[in-house]
Amino acid sequence: MHEERSRPARGAAALSRRGLLAGAAAALALLQAGPLLAAPSREAVAEALAALPERELIVYQAQGQRRHTITVFTDVRCPYCRALHRNLQAYREAGIRVRYAAFPLSERSRRIMERVWCSDEPREALEWAMAGGEVQAASCSDAPVAEHRRLGERIGVSGTPALVTPEGRVLGMLPLEELLSLLSREE
Repeated sequence: MHEERSRPARGAAALSRRGLLAGAAAALALLQAGPLLAAPSREAVAEALAALPERELIVYQAQGQRRHTITVFTDVRCPYCRALHRNLQAYREAGIRVRYAAFPLSERSRRIMERVWCSDEPREALEWAMAGGEVQAASCSDAPVAEHRRLGERIGVSGTPALVTPEGRVLGMLPLEELLSLLSREE
């Protein structure tokens, strides 16, 4: 049988119709088999967060009356995480208590975040790192950075910042008004 080939883009492999059909059949078989990885339930996410020791997190209390709590999986080198952190005061003034967990996206971030969590003053170190400063603290053996990363992966975090509500919703960055509305509906 004669195979027709389209002209590939520079550097791209040519796909035959037969190869394309075989690939489509394989993809269909995978879809029919069901999901490869099931997303955890909201209840499982909420339980995992509730079990996370507060002493392992960097916590910013709400100003005034606390109305809500979120856990933010963050990377100190992520520009979106830095933008969220620059707006942290608005979250706190809106009554949101923010708990930071480490979710480094690179080896360099992991090393920086270990120094942040090992610092004598983790909140100050986080502020400095989020502003692009070099954190001078030494790494330590009990930094929870790797554990936070594993927990984040287990509950469905795939990027940063990931905002997780007490009811187990894993969200991306949202405007403050949308986040407040969602948190109010969860109560």
